[in-house]
Amino acid sequence: WQGILFLHKGYYKGAVFQFILKLDGCPETLPQVVFLSDVWHPLVNKEGQLNLAAILRTDRPRDTDAADYDSQHSITQTLFAIKTSFKTAVLDRIAEADAYNVDAYSAYKEQVSLFAQLAKQCVQVSTSRAVLYREY
Repeated sequence: WQGILFLHKGYYKGAVFQFILKLDGCPETLPQVVFLSDVWHPLVNKEGQLNLAAILRTDRPRDTDAADYDSQHSITQTLFAIKTSFKTAVLDRIAEADAYNVDAYSAYKEQVSLFAQLAKQCVQVSTSRAVLYREY
């Protein structure tokens, strides 16, 4: 599946991120989320892959058992996790061990103004004509 994420709040306000959702092995295994446009984020590696497991682990409702919550990986749950990965509440709870982009993680934890500046650059690139109208 291909998708586009439009973000309206936070550090990534105004971003338009294109992604592919790979469902091989679902619901027994987590889907893979790969951004097609460059995303500078603590949970996204250089190849664009999102650490979905970290989001589901940190964003799980408090009264839900982790084993039950992770046993079924629905499309709705996955899409919600993609969106929430850009929220400050999720960024605040990322563990260093879960960071796919250690530089973004360090900037968020230690130099918030630098993180905000680089996130804004990421947003600007995501909305450029070259990226928006690129054929994948």
